[in-house]
Amino acid sequence: MLLALAATVVPAQAQTDRIESKMAGIAAVKPHGWQIAVQQSDAVQVPARLDDPSLFRVLPKGGAIRLFVIARHAEPYTAGPNPSIQIILRPIGDLQGKSAVEILRASVEPLKKAFPDFRFVSEIKATTIGGLPGASMRSAYTLYAENGSNHPLETGLVIVPRGAMMFLIGTSGPQSGADASQNEFDAFMRSVVIQP
Repeated sequence: MLLALAATVVPAQAQTDRIESKMAGIAAVKPHGWQIAVQQSDAVQVPARLDDPSLFRVLPKGGAIRLFVIARHAEPYTAGPNPSIQIILRPIGDLQGKSAVEILRASVEPLKKAFPDFRFVSEIKATTIGGLPGASMRSAYTLYAENGSNHPLETGLVIVPRGAMMFLIGTSGPQSGADASQNEFDAFMRSVVIQP
């Protein structure tokens, strides 16, 4: 009995770092000490997840809702790329009916074209995120800034289709050094919960 009770206790830190969009039906635990740079504020506060037709009605003209952007450091951060996590909700569109792996393959093509040194760190593969089937990958490439500096980045992308919508969860940070954040990114992905 004590084991069952201990398993249900949520650490206070996890409670204070919990982020949630009730409208979209997604929650996670952000890395402790990280900043919420963007949090989508629902025009209408809703107590539960909206169905797809209702979500389509609240979508902005561009068709996607940036639910959260979480950054390791407060902005402006000038010491290099600021490690970050984004959660975006958008319609699947023409890719509806395709598997998460097929959707992610199509989503990665523009990155391959935009960055000549693009390479996979982890190939596209099927995974489970927040209890739902999805696809994930990690890549590395160099970001060239307007001031002439360059920044070797490692990025991750997870796609989780749900009905006519999909979640895109992206991570980005330096490949090495004090701000390399893969452990934090992995812990964040394990914490994601999505309502079906």
